[in-house]
Amino acid sequence: MSDGVLAAIIAAGATVFASLLQLRTSFARELATRGMTAAGRRKSRLPFILISAMLIGALIGGFALAQWLHEYERLAHAALERDLRERISELSKTQSELQQEHAGTHDQLESEFRRRVGAEGVVVLATLPACRPPPDSGAAAITTAGAPSSASSLPSATAAVSSGCSETDATPVTLCATVPVSAKITGVELFVRAADAGTPWDNSRAIPGQEIEHSRFAEKLSEAPDSETTRQVCQGFQHWSGAPRVARMIVHYSP
Repeated sequence: MSDGVLAAIIAAGATVFASLLQLRTSFARELATRGMTAAGRRKSRLPFILISAMLIGALIGGFALAQWLHEYERLAHAALERDLRERISELSKTQSELQQEHAGTHDQLESEFRRRVGAEGVVVLATLPACRPPPDSGAAAITTAGAPSSASSLPSATAAVSSGCSETDATPVTLCATVPVSAKITGVELFVRAADAGTPWDNSRAIPGQEIEHSRFAEKLSEAPDSETTRQVCQGFQHWSGAPRVARMIVHYSP
């Protein structure tokens, strides 16, 4: 029960209580004047009638006031509820606009990030140990080891031959770069150098299918699906050198 309705009820109750007191007083007077004449009794009934009318009027007025207050509060509550709904609608609209703006900004940043990564390229490295000759090539290895000391000053190709390995003994590896499934490959850079070399990578470029220091990249790329949003771009590599090698691949793409 609201404060307005409670106040109206209290006021009506006070009015009714006062009317009851006046009615009791009138009854006492009525009893005191019973011995009067008929005309006097009719005159003494007038206050009783007035009090009864006042009592009925108070009841009706209190009820009407309570109904008015109740209707006023209902209308105020409805207006407040309508205002709250409008505010909630505005907040929902603002939130939706912010979410759309955030999604657009996120997509733009993600697209820019993919373009930058694609332009710089995805780098893949693989370090391979020195080739170990098969057991039946031990004689060749011993013969090479017994060669004159001047052989030690030969280039790395001679060192590779001294390992006793051939291209058929090489263990192939595959370098794979993960790119977006919709990406367009714009270029692939290949490099190979000794594991302990400190030369720049630009000085160690390789061409697919070309033998470089007893190592070779495959002639063609291969692709395979990786997930619903990515795929793998792979390049085969093998080496049969007597020294460890590092193979490097950079895949450039555009979203």
